[in-house]
Amino acid sequence: SKAGMGRPLITIVILSLSFMLVFTAFQTTGMLEESVLEAAQRETGQDFTGCGYRSLSFIYLVFAVLNWISPIIVTVFGAKVSMTASALVYNAFCTSFLCPALWSLCLGSVLLGIAAAVIGTAQGVFVTQNSNSKTMRQKFLP
Repeated sequence: SKAGMGRPLITIVILSLSFMLVFTAFQTTGMLEESVLEAAQRETGQDFTGCGYRSLSFIYLVFAVLNWISPIIVTVFGAKVSMTASALVYNAFCTSFLCPALWSLCLGSVLLGIAAAVIGTAQGVFVTQNSNSKTMRQKFLP
């Protein structure tokens, strides 16, 4: 019935909008990371060795490895908790550039790699949980 379809559809729309905002913030941060870290090094005059490219490589290296383990994490904690915790890690990583430090860059890169793997798996589980046989077969394109 259509009445039963309303709540899962609204849930998926909210999920989609929420993660559009999270990933827009992260992608923007990733694109600006090297520039921000170079500016921080110039401003402080210290021997700040943070590198945006290295940070991104750590993120995606950890992400690639943790994709093998993320289903276990999502099974243990559940999709909602996994997505919420991962989104908070994304938020913390993005805000860490307000006051850049080498320790927060390295730790944030590793934690974000873990969060990236978990969030993708958790989203898939959550969407599946909010689907039924009709919506799984539904075609949106002709």
